[in-house]
Amino acid sequence: ILGKIRLPEMERAAAGFARAAAAAEAVPDGRACTIPPAARARLDALRRRIAALLAERRRIDAAGRAQAAAEAAALRAAGRERAVLPYPGLTAPERAELSMLLGGIYWRMRGGGLVAAPDGTQATRYHYNALPMAAIGALNGGAEGYAAGLAIFSRIFEGWGIWMDMGRTPGGDGPLADLAGMTARGDRQVGIAAPMLAAGGYDSTWLTAGGLHLGPVYYFAWERLDGVTVGADLAPPLQPFLEGPTAWGEALGGAAIAYGFARSLLAGRPIPARGAPLESIGR
Repeated sequence: ILGKIRLPEMERAAAGFARAAAAAEAVPDGRACTIPPAARARLDALRRRIAALLAERRRIDAAGRAQAAAEAAALRAAGRERAVLPYPGLTAPERAELSMLLGGIYWRMRGGGLVAAPDGTQATRYHYNALPMAAIGALNGGAEGYAAGLAIFSRIFEGWGIWMDMGRTPGGDGPLADLAGMTARGDRQVGIAAPMLAAGGYDSTWLTAGGLHLGPVYYFAWERLDGVTVGADLAPPLQPFLEGPTAWGEALGGAAIAYGFARSLLAGRPIPARGAPLESIGR
């Protein structure tokens, strides 16, 4: 996936290497420069290696573009279409997988995992929730996805500390009450974005389902992942990533929301009637 996303950068780097190699083989008046045999062998080996890497990356990208074109054709046959999306070599499953991973990582970073900077809850909300959710939206749904991602962020300001212990705090509500409360909280998290998508003709079921997972993943984290850690020994400038059940709940909850968000957008929206502008549908 990252190879497809970074293919243009690799193309530019390869072109820069080619220019540098050509300059090394010539003197200012254009005559050939004498390069020691060992150095020339290394230079030629680098050329071959870069050419092979580029050829493989281009092959993977071309295969992805072909699959993406087939997906778009299947959508059109069903009377639906997607927005024009960045990184045309990415397939729908790859977009959904990348969204899930980034959604989980950044949602946990918003909660204080992995990195210490920037300082302050408001700053982390912006950098690790607003920007990633908007980017995930754009990756899967263009401008409308971007706007819906910001709508998901707009509901991040209601806390959920009262439910995240899943009945473990003495004197508090029981685990099933907390499960219900956290599930409802997840529904509210996507409560603006889901109607926005539905109004644009998208099927918001996947996004709503992702939000409803917030309760179950916290419950699962306490039942099955208590004591399972990832990056608990990280040292500054990093800090622990998944060091307890609530950290797992954040990561899995963010992953579920982002995955559902991607699936809702990737399913497309109805193709507008002839002559009707696309952006007017559902408004």
